[in-house]
Amino acid sequence: MRAATYLSLRLGEILVERGLIDHYQLECLLTEQRLVGLPLGELVVARGLVRPDELAAALAAQADAGGGRSSPSRPARSRPLLGRILVENGWLTESGLQRALLEQRRRGGLLGEILVRRRYITRAQLASALDEQRRLLSEERRSQGGRVSIAIH
Repeated sequence: MRAATYLSLRLGEILVERGLIDHYQLECLLTEQRLVGLPLGELVVARGLVRPDELAAALAAQADAGGGRSSPSRPARSRPLLGRILVENGWLTESGLQRALLEQRRRGGLLGEILVRRRYITRAQLASALDEQRRLLSEERRSQGGRVSIAIH
């Protein structure tokens, strides 16, 4: 099974578990996803089945469950995430972050550049968030005495 299908299935299971869609809708959406090649999250929002804030919560649950970008050698929770820093500073909304992440998944590219191009944040805000991310990484390296990677969620 392809990684994108695995992630979508996990997201679908979360949506079903939360009562946002039923199993039949999930099967139809997964079939449509294979045909059109769009992420499941985009499909459920486009079809009006799930609100963007509900999708954001489900994606966060998916990432917490290990279905996101983490790997055993680099757990997601141990790294300061660019998107989280921007949201926590009030420079970006959660729904704006989720839209940008969906675009990043679909088309690739750097999250910060997508956010600036969409005018969700300014270059100055991006620079400040990246500086904060570097500072947090340095603190984490000092406290762990090891190597820590940057994440761009």
